[in-house]
Amino acid sequence: FLFLSKMKRGSSSSSSSNSNNGRGSFGGKGKGEVSVLKVRKWFQSLSPQEKRKTISVLDLELMEMLHKMFKRKCCNGDGFFFDMGNDVAGYSPDRPEKGELRLAEKFCFQTWKTCKIDFSFTQSVLEGDKNFENSLRFLDSQEYCDTLTVSPSLLRGKGSKFMRLLQVVSRGGFLSTPCELSFNPKTKKYECAPPSWFNGMGYYTLATFVASKFEKAIWVRYVIANSPPRKGGGGEQGGKIENRVHLQGFWEGLRKEERRQWVLSKLKLLFGCWVGPQFLCDNFETYLQYVRTFIDLLGINVDTLKTHNPDYDGKNESFIDYIFTSPFCRAFERSDRVLRQLGIQLQAAYTEKVAMDLLCESGRGGGKKKRAMVGSQNSSRKKKNAKKKKKDIKKEIKKEIKKEGKEKG
Repeated sequence: FLFLSKMKRGSSSSSSSNSNNGRGSFGGKGKGEVSVLKVRKWFQSLSPQEKRKTISVLDLELMEMLHKMFKRKCCNGDGFFFDMGNDVAGYSPDRPEKGELRLAEKFCFQTWKTCKIDFSFTQSVLEGDKNFENSLRFLDSQEYCDTLTVSPSLLRGKGSKFMRLLQVVSRGGFLSTPCELSFNPKTKKYECAPPSWFNGMGYYTLATFVASKFEKAIWVRYVIANSPPRKGGGGEQGGKIENRVHLQGFWEGLRKEERRQWVLSKLKLLFGCWVGPQFLCDNFETYLQYVRTFIDLLGINVDTLKTHNPDYDGKNESFIDYIFTSPFCRAFERSDRVLRQLGIQLQAAYTEKVAMDLLCESGRGGGKKKRAMVGSQNSSRKKKNAKKKKKDIKKEIKKEIKKEGKEKG
C-alpha cells in the first residue's frame, strides 16, 4: 500500500509531554509499556458479547460526525478524508464552499477520481473497507445513536474474522504497536493517543478512521480490566450494550401469526404518530424509504427460515438486532426512530408478560399456602380432639375404679 507521511496532528511530541503533565502514563516505551501480544490475547479470550462491548465507542458528537462523513461519501462517491487546514505531502486541494462542509469542520473529503495522487489500493482492500462499513452499528447507551460498535455476526464463530478485517482496514497496522495511555484526574477517565499507524496516514477512508477509534477503545478497556481500581474514577468507560437474550426468547415463544399481527398493529400506530399525512404529501421520497424499511422488517419478521438473511443464526437475533441497532444507511433517519420505538414497545410487552407470570405464580403459591394452612389447622384440631377423648376416657376409668372400690368396701 502507498502510505503518505501525515503532518503532525497537534505534534506527537507535544501531545506526549502534555499527556504526562500530572497524569499516569501506561503506554509508550519504558516501564509502563504494555505488550501488544498480551492485548491481542486478552481481546481474543473475550466472548463475542464482551468483544462487542470492548470496542464500543460512546460519543454522540463523534457519531453525528461519522454519519455526516458517510453521507458525504454516498453523495460524492468513494474517496478519502483528511483534516482541514493541513497540507499533506505537498498537496492542497481546493477548499470547498463554507456551507458545503459543515461536518463539525474537522475534515475534508476528496473522491478517488478528483484526487491528484495515485493511490495503489487493491480491489480486496476497497472491498474490505466496504464490508467493515456495512458491519458497523449505531445503538443507544444514553441517547439515540450515541454509541458505535459492530454487528454480532462479525464477532461470531471461532475464527478471528473481526481481526482479519481490521488488519485490511488499518492497512496492516491494527494492534501492531502500543498506544500511549494516560489517566486524566479532571475527567477521571483514561485517555488514549491515536495509534501510530493512523498518525502516519495523510489520507484515510471512513473505515480506517473508525478502526483507529476501535483500537483506542481496546487499549483503554485492557488497562481498566488489568489495573487495580482507582479512587474516584477510572471505572467502566464506553457504551452500554445490553444482552437481549430475554427478548429473543420472548420473541421465539410467539407463533408466526402472532408476530406478524403484533408488528403490524404497532407499526400502524407508530407510523401514524411519527409520520402523519402532511409529511407524506411533502416528502414522498422519504415515505418510499419508510416503506422499504418496513418491508425489510416484515421480511425478517415473517421469513422464519431466513433464507435471504445471511446474519440469521436460527434464534431470531437478526430481528431483535434490527430494531435496536442502526446501520449507517438508516441511522438518524425518521424511519429508524420509528423502529427504535417498536423495540421499546417489544421490551414493554416482555416486561408485562414477566409481571403477569409472577402474579400467576404468586397466586398459585398463595393457594398452596392457604391449603397447607387449612390442613395444618385441621390436623391440630384432630390432635386436640384426640387428647380430649383420652382425658375423657381416663376420667371415666377413674370413676369406674372409685365406684368399684366403694362397692367392695
